[in-house]
Amino acid sequence: MPDSDDIYRKRLASFVVSAPHHHPGTFALLPDQLAAMLAQDIAFMTFDFAAGKIFRRPAFHRPDDDFDRIVAAQGLSFGEFVAFNEARAAEVKRRVSMT
Repeated sequence: MPDSDDIYRKRLASFVVSAPHHHPGTFALLPDQLAAMLAQDIAFMTFDFAAGKIFRRPAFHRPDDDFDRIVAAQGLSFGEFVAFNEARAAEVKRRVSMT
C-alpha cells in the first residue's frame, strides 16, 4: 500500500486509539468512551496551545534562526529555555526512578 497522509494518520491512530468495540450479538459498533475522551483532550490542547498555555519545544535539529524565533515567540530567552528543559528532564528522570 503506498504511503499517503491518510495512511500516516491511520498508523498514528492505531497507536493511540483502541480498536472499535462491537456488540457481541449484532456486531453493531459500540461507542468507545476512552477514544472519545482522547479526541476531546487533543481538541482542547489545540485551544490551550493557541492561548499560549502549552509550551512549544522546537526540535534541536531546526535551523538556529528558526529555533530562536520559536523560543522568543513564547517570551523566553535561550537561557530560560535551557533551564526549563533541564528541569523537565530532571522531573522525568525522578518519575522514572520511582517506578
